[in-house]
Amino acid sequence: GDTQTEIGDGTSLDVRKIYSCYSDDDGATWSTPVNRFAEVQPATTRWDATGPGRGLQMVSGPRSSRLIIPANRRNIQSDDHGVTWSQSTWLPSGSSESQEVEIAGAVLLRNDRASGDNANYKARVFCRSEDQGESWGALEVREDLTCPVCMGSTIAVSFPAGLNGRVLAFSNPSST
Repeated sequence: GDTQTEIGDGTSLDVRKIYSCYSDDDGATWSTPVNRFAEVQPATTRWDATGPGRGLQMVSGPRSSRLIIPANRRNIQSDDHGVTWSQSTWLPSGSSESQEVEIAGAVLLRNDRASGDNANYKARVFCRSEDQGESWGALEVREDLTCPVCMGSTIAVSFPAGLNGRVLAFSNPSST
C-alpha cells in the first residue's frame, strides 16, 4: 500500500525491491521469486525500476551469454544464466524506462525516455556500452525521434541476408 512518494521520501513501510524467477517449461510453471536487493541495488535505494519490457541475452563478444535487464540508470546482468546478478556502472542522469538491443561488435544500445534534467526534451535519449554493459558513454538526445516523455520500444528483428541479417525496429508515439 505504499505510494511512490512515501517510498521516495522514506515514510513507507518498505522499499521497492527487484526479484527474479525462472521457468524451465515455457512458462507453464515458475520458480519461487528470489529477492535480489542486496545484489543489484545500493543499500540506500528506496525507489527502483526495471524495464519496461524485456531483457536480452548477448549473442557475441566475450560475454556472449550475458543476460541483461535494463533498469533505472543501469543494467542488471548475469553471467551464470541467472544464478547470480550484478549491476553495471551507472549511466549519466537524465534517462529512464529503457529498452536495449545488441548491435554490431557486441555493443549495447539503450533507448530511454528522457527524465530529470532532460525531461524538457521531447525526444528519445540514447546511450551505448562498448564493453557489453560494464560501462556507459554519454547520453545522446535524438531529436529526430520525437516522444512525449513516455515509454518506447526497440527490438532487433532478423531479416534476409540482403538486409545484412538484422534491423532495429523502434516504436513510440511520435508526438511532442
